[in-house]
Amino acid sequence: MKGFGRFSFVLMVLIVTPLVVQAQAWSGIISTARATDWSQAGLPGDVPPDASWTQCGPTISPYGSSGSYASPSTINNALNHTGSGYTSCGAHTYILLGAGDFYLNGAIQFGSTSYDVLRGAGPNVSSGTRLHFSSAGSCNGFPADICVTGSNSSQWGGVTDANWTSGYAQNSTTITLSTIGGAIVGVTPIILDQCNTGYTGNSSNDTCTGAAVDNGQFFVCDQPGASQAGGSGVGCETETQSNNYWPLRSQEEVVTVTQCDGVSTFGHVCSSGSNITISPGVRAPNWSAAFSPKAHVPVNTVVNSGVENVYLDNHTAGQEAIVMMTCHACWVNDIASYYGNGWHVQDFFSSHDAILNSYFYWTLTAGDKSYGVGGFDSGDLLVENNIMQGITDPINYDGPCPGCVAAYNYAVNDYYGNTSYLFAMVSFHSAGQNDILLEGNIGVGGDQDQVHGYHDMNTFFRNQFWGMAANNGVICSNGAAGSCFNHSAVHLAGGARYANVIGNVLGTPTYDTAYECVGPASLSPFTCANQSFSVYDLGYGGQTQGESDFDNTPPNPNDPLVPATMLLWGNYDSVHAAAQWNSSEVPTAAPAYPNSVPSTHTLPPSFYDGLSSSYPSCGTGLAFWKNPTTGTCPPFPPIGPDVAAGSSSILRCTSGQFNYSRVLSASQCAGGTSTPDDGGFAAANPAMVCYLNQMGGTPDGTGNMLTFNPTACYTSDGGGSESSGTPPTAPTNLTATVD
Repeated sequence: MKGFGRFSFVLMVLIVTPLVVQAQAWSGIISTARATDWSQAGLPGDVPPDASWTQCGPTISPYGSSGSYASPSTINNALNHTGSGYTSCGAHTYILLGAGDFYLNGAIQFGSTSYDVLRGAGPNVSSGTRLHFSSAGSCNGFPADICVTGSNSSQWGGVTDANWTSGYAQNSTTITLSTIGGAIVGVTPIILDQCNTGYTGNSSNDTCTGAAVDNGQFFVCDQPGASQAGGSGVGCETETQSNNYWPLRSQEEVVTVTQCDGVSTFGHVCSSGSNITISPGVRAPNWSAAFSPKAHVPVNTVVNSGVENVYLDNHTAGQEAIVMMTCHACWVNDIASYYGNGWHVQDFFSSHDAILNSYFYWTLTAGDKSYGVGGFDSGDLLVENNIMQGITDPINYDGPCPGCVAAYNYAVNDYYGNTSYLFAMVSFHSAGQNDILLEGNIGVGGDQDQVHGYHDMNTFFRNQFWGMAANNGVICSNGAAGSCFNHSAVHLAGGARYANVIGNVLGTPTYDTAYECVGPASLSPFTCANQSFSVYDLGYGGQTQGESDFDNTPPNPNDPLVPATMLLWGNYDSVHAAAQWNSSEVPTAAPAYPNSVPSTHTLPPSFYDGLSSSYPSCGTGLAFWKNPTTGTCPPFPPIGPDVAAGSSSILRCTSGQFNYSRVLSASQCAGGTSTPDDGGFAAANPAMVCYLNQMGGTPDGTGNMLTFNPTACYTSDGGGSESSGTPPTAPTNLTATVD
């Protein structure tokens, strides 16, 4: 695990060490072009740096009532250091809210200060800090209860646009921009983009013209078809155009400047965009002057600010709980969030943010666009060790998020109003998404859909994806094709090319009847006998797993390049009841970016957290791996073909009320029988242990919101790789720029 509080050191290393030469845990398994460096995802130093920060001003006592919601101005003025008693606070401070109920009639706004934290007395619903909202405020165009953002005026505005004129090679750390917009070394997230495949632009604006042309390889496309608004010809999405904010420029990467003007000092304000050094290096292999690359530099950025130890009640306001926008190294940690609408936490135009150790319960409508947490035009976001209960779409990437990692999360009851349809635990839901890592998660599945366009080069590693689960207590029976929808552990729709699926434990015994369901060249409603009961669903052009596209005219095509470019290696599946190490499932002949057959069956413990050894119990140094209530740790890694979980093995209920649900003890099946799940190759991660054992959650995720006390569930398990340190020093020359 990376050490704490070493922002400047990390920055220096990245300046002098190009991405291409840094040893990667996946080296020798995945080819260099198909993966990236995930080790820098999240906060510099891995955990929120505010443990040693001091309190700013007096503790704010609860105010307002359920019959009379009050203004949030007292909290907002304290956060902005303008309220009485808070004006003399410096950087690296926190505002403390007392235990009890706050009833607020508007949004909490982080406005003019960085290195600032809103901290409560804990997310425990009975004894913590509870924030109730009757209405939400505008967070630069997003309705949210808490807004952590720079002072941009809207989702679309507040950026300086530049032409990106050189430095396109994969792993390049030196680029040139026509202007730099006052970007700050080590602070400002810069969004790089280019026109979609087949389009080109110009130097004067962001407009792209042309038509989608499938190049037979890394294909970036969000072209609506002829039957869709604004579309023509054959499309590559089943609904409206991609969610990205610059139309037809879906490929994006988010970087920070580590050197400009020959200066690498943290906080230096850049005056020239010539030969700037960036971190990370250029990730995708297809950047080209032919696609008119651009850069977008936010005017203001919030740095090192966070929300922690609070309970958020969103059900009256009916809006998103927290939005982090134009942030660098911001976080949400140790919170509980009740009834989010749209999102519980959305990360947008940001870099190195983190959503950690939290509990998210239910969505307002249990319908489409009912999300838990995720990234939206961000980079290096870490979503780690969270519990999602009753969330339709628990982790959703609704825009590009290169370098992002979702790891060791647990989702149960992905509740959707149509109980025959099941949403995946993690969804890739927009065009231009590449280089995202899923690791160590436990839930229904991973879904790279085609709703808003194509994806390339994403990686699933050491997850347990069941492929099926109860939808609010209802199991869709394994019957004829077309009776149940989206019940595959891994769904790669048409255009989800160059996927890497390695070391996972997949499927549900007795439920899954087929290994793969592959979309044919000709369109067919259902090709497999039980299309929703296969472990892998690959290449179909429709919105639903196992279906061709019959909603659009002409239809989006099925994509034979999905299985042809996909790397499968060392995955245990419930159909074979064994790990598969098949050279025939390695894309040695894939166009442009083939992968050699790995020479080993030995997999690293992690692709992102820096651990190179396995731990049967404690000793990882991970800040959340030990359960302080029991004093025990899960094995690390907890999931994979090389894991012998033994007495720590996840069990599967085989009868009774919770049939098919996963549990940690036979008694949790409530009178039903149980058996070790998937050959004993999966142990629970800390989030699953917390939900079932400390919180007493039902195995199928039904029921009311539970009491969540993260201090009873998570603590560091020691280990030699964890170190303490001081937070980064605030720049002193940025009064008018860093917000």
